[in-house]
Amino acid sequence: PAAAAPAPAVPATPAPAKPAATPPPPAVAAPPVAPPPPPAADKATFTVKLLTPEHGELVFECPKDTFILDQTDEEEADGFSELPYACRAGSCSACTGKLISGTVDNSAGGFLSEEQRAQGFVLTCTAIPTSDCVIKTHMEEELF
Repeated sequence: PAAAAPAPAVPATPAPAKPAATPPPPAVAAPPVAPPPPPAADKATFTVKLLTPEHGELVFECPKDTFILDQTDEEEADGFSELPYACRAGSCSACTGKLISGTVDNSAGGFLSEEQRAQGFVLTCTAIPTSDCVIKTHMEEELF
């Protein structure tokens, strides 16, 4: 009997190539926090306007080397004595305000996160004006 002819060789079909793994997106680092701007050399004080819920606008001059809350102790108009505070050291949130305009050096207080600072929150007990500024007070609840 005749031997069966060998089956024709079928070329092997290459396995489909696996798509290359998509690399994960690069981690986004938080932007570096810029140092506070230096105070204007030609001004000894800056005008600070506090927007309060009960007394409206409280406006005063604050020396460029003085914490805002400390300067309010020197002011005699109604409303200054009712500004919120507790520790006076930047380690709590009782005196939290929100910077509406202008600039402050907010680096002395340790309570606020970088994200909260970036959102404009300041601690009036450890904020020093570096320009004329407007701050909305009584903002502790907004932090949480």
